[in-house]
Amino acid sequence: MRLKKALLFTTLIPSLVACNTSSIAGTYGFQLGKESSTHFGVYLKLTDKEYVPTEEQNLGDEKFKQFNMTVTAKTGDKSEMMNDIDRILAHFTDGLPGYYRLTDEKNREQERRIKVGFDFNQIIPVIQQIYKEEEGEDFPISEDDLNQINDAKIIHSLLYVTYKDDKVNIYIPVSFTDVYYQLYWYGTDVKIDIANFDFEIVDVEPHPLGSHPTKEEVEAMQEQFKADHEGCMYTTYRDFNQVTLGLIKK
Repeated sequence: MRLKKALLFTTLIPSLVACNTSSIAGTYGFQLGKESSTHFGVYLKLTDKEYVPTEEQNLGDEKFKQFNMTVTAKTGDKSEMMNDIDRILAHFTDGLPGYYRLTDEKNREQERRIKVGFDFNQIIPVIQQIYKEEEGEDFPISEDDLNQINDAKIIHSLLYVTYKDDKVNIYIPVSFTDVYYQLYWYGTDVKIDIANFDFEIVDVEPHPLGSHPTKEEVEAMQEQFKADHEGCMYTTYRDFNQVTLGLIKK
């Protein structure tokens, strides 16, 4: 009997190893329109290369892999907003570097969460360059501000990303205001002081990533939220809006 159990365990080892080392590496893409004409595209290249975090990132014992996200756009819209977007994208021709880990967390659609983050130590210098070109002065951010922005908890709450059947879904807040409300619901309050144009980051009650507050929960939060945010940019709370971007494996 012991021999049978030993043989059974031995035959299970390959499948157990396969489960623990399963890879979703590859290029996933979404595009509207043809490359040669008006189009908008997002491409996510997931690799199996280990991501080595900086000390400031404080990712704990979790192991992550590297990814790169690129965005391409070509429109006939010559508005000021689209010109600004074109200039920003021109600085990120090599894409946005980041890190990811496929988890066992699942939503109602049985999509597995991909925990993702961006290395703002690489992104902020590009933003500083853009700001310098546009405004003629240095971008007003201190080392302490950068460390707060680069906090892993905040970064992991910016985007909710899932994987199922060779498809990556990215749930994206549709505005800066929606980013704020999303972060708050997921456990981070970025209190923006209007008078001093300063901000303070405070931990609040977290909720599961991928969830949204109900109408009743929003109503129950209002009184306390208003009391806690006097003089801040946001004094009332609401649910946050997102768009879903589905990226198919190429």
